[in-house]
Amino acid sequence: MSYLPYLEKDNKVEDDCLAIRQELDSLLDGKLSIMKHKDDIIAKVEKLGKIAAKAADASHRKSLTIYDLRELLQKKYNEYDDLWHKAAERSGRINELTHEVSTLQAKADVQAEFIGLFKKCEPQKFAEVKQLQEHIQAQREEEQIQQSATRKKKSWGLE
Repeated sequence: MSYLPYLEKDNKVEDDCLAIRQELDSLLDGKLSIMKHKDDIIAKVEKLGKIAAKAADASHRKSLTIYDLRELLQKKYNEYDDLWHKAAERSGRINELTHEVSTLQAKADVQAEFIGLFKKCEPQKFAEVKQLQEHIQAQREEEQIQQSATRKKKSWGLE
């Protein structure tokens, strides 16, 4: 894109070259015309040489631009391939996790059904089990608090 302003100049160079060529054709009609317009012909040829140098420079800029664009395109293709492979890997992992979630959900459904039946058939036993579970959970929380306090003391160098 940085070479776009040169495109208009390149078109002007081509137009100038064509105009000078037409002028030279008319000046080179015959031997007498060549002798008569010798200085004009030399000036036109010199001007044509300058225009040819500009055209060569423009051609070089275009080839650099095309090379740069090809290089950028190859880089983008490589990035696309990398992203495609990552997406494929993640898709496989998503499928694995989806299957695992389905399996765990089925197990949870079976357990929920069992708990519902247990609660319905043995409400007294269910209440006892629930109390026991709450007691065990409270003990675990208390142990975690004690372990956390011990770790803090050790990290502070107090124990």
